Amino acid sequence: MITLAQALHIRHYIDMQREALARERDEAAFKIKLAVGVDEEKGPDIFTISQKLAAVTSDFIQLNKLIMEANATQTLTFEGDVLTIGEAIDLSKVMRREAKWFLDMASRAGVIECSTGATSPIRYLKESTFTKGEAKETGFDLSRRSNALSLLINEANEKVLLDFDAAK
Repeated sequence: MITLAQALHIRHYIDMQREALARERDEAAFKIKLAVGVDEEKGPDIFTISQKLAAVTSDFIQLNKLIMEANATQTLTFEGDVLTIGEAIDLSKVMRREAKWFLDMASRAGVIECSTGATSPIRYLKESTFTKGEAKETGFDLSRRSNALSLLINEANEKVLLDFDAAK
């Protein structure tokens, strides 16, 4: 048994193994001939590497399935709402994106002089419909809430147990 938090790290490690084996297989697909009758040192063939890659991919798929199931079934409570871990992850991403947008708008608040084009420009003023303070406050509030939600997600990830043999 491993925690969901551990599973996320193991999945990353397995994915790196998959990438390394795919690169090794690409390199093994051809050999370099240095001179007539002299070949480079031979390593494992592409079929042996493909078998290893298939085994590692099988582990990746099995672990990923367990992670997705846990994200879809395990819950946490945020601001009075019960969310699955997956929903909480999505909400956190949305909140971070919104926080970034509001903070960007805060930096652009005020009156901006604009023009329509280069050849015969019509000049006009564009005025924000919000104050810098309002946008900044909203952005910081969303950021704080997203951080709090991320902490709850991390806590849940430490509590959820998955049946996976990490010793493989």
